[in-house]
Amino acid sequence: MAGLLTYAQIFRETVLQGCSSQRMCVALSAPLHAAFRARGTASELLIADLGECEHVFLRLADGQVLDPTADQFNPFSREKLPGVYLGAPALIHEGALPWPGGQEWHELMAELKRLYPTLEASDVGRTVSLTLRTLPPGLCDFAPVAK
Repeated sequence: MAGLLTYAQIFRETVLQGCSSQRMCVALSAPLHAAFRARGTASELLIADLGECEHVFLRLADGQVLDPTADQFNPFSREKLPGVYLGAPALIHEGALPWPGGQEWHELMAELKRLYPTLEASDVGRTVSLTLRTLPPGLCDFAPVAK
């Protein structure tokens, strides 16, 4: 599991390039799920209704949660989570249901696997970051980290 955590951490850093994880759960979780699938690691995308917003993250085959944007909720919660959380479901993960979205990333990951057979987190993250940054404003906004 430590290998998956490290992979997710490198992926997150490479995609965000120092920007905030605020409102980036789909932008990180969906391609990370597709990359795991292409690498042969079983995961499932889940969505939790948090009232004011919805939150997307991954559940691994062993039932643990892997959440690449868990820290975005820290300003509003007593439960302080790391940037990439791996473990038992936390409060923000309770009541989550399978989310069918994110399928658009699977074809890209298959092509990346052809180009980069090991699918290193930095290679995948760099491609995802470039892809996200070409989207029209409002679909995915990279915001500076609040000080």
